[in-house]
Amino acid sequence: ADLKISHMPLTTQFSGKYAHNHTLTLLREVISCEAEQAVTVKIACSDPKAAFHARLFDVETIKVEEGLPTDSKYISKLSRIGVCFFPSLPIGSKKYLLTCHLDPLKVAEEYKLEGKLQWTITFSSENPVTLETDTTKEKYFEAVKQGWGNENPKRAENAKQSREKYLEEKKAPKDTNPPKIIQP
Repeated sequence: ADLKISHMPLTTQFSGKYAHNHTLTLLREVISCEAEQAVTVKIACSDPKAAFHARLFDVETIKVEEGLPTDSKYISKLSRIGVCFFPSLPIGSKKYLLTCHLDPLKVAEEYKLEGKLQWTITFSSENPVTLETDTTKEKYFEAVKQGWGNENPKRAENAKQSREKYLEEKKAPKDTNPPKIIQP
């Protein structure tokens, strides 16, 4: 039998810092490349004890409801501590969304400090791989904020007036002679 041994001469590495958030999202990145190829993906955290869940989605199959991505069916899911590998992803004409979330039961307090936990993604491939941060949620929230201004152009002005009125009331002197309570 003829065996073909494939080697992947190109290593591409991306890294970032965890910014604490309520969903414990470590990263949310879109993976793509121009040539059809198999790619090995390694995800590592700076803390070897960091527990996380990595999921891989086909971008074309992600469901969007009301402008936001919903829980779609993932292609692969790995739960690991410190490091995980996706050994052979067929990337080319498709784009993949890679998400990693810290395990909520094992989040260390020091991760909440800005920049304390870092992540690295390493790709081994024959051709360059592109990594883009998924901004679907940010674009949606920005569109919602813009829509608020379009529905009621005086919304910001009304909010400012309400805020000023509240602050003025808060500054008003309190009654220094409260009524006396008579005990029976």
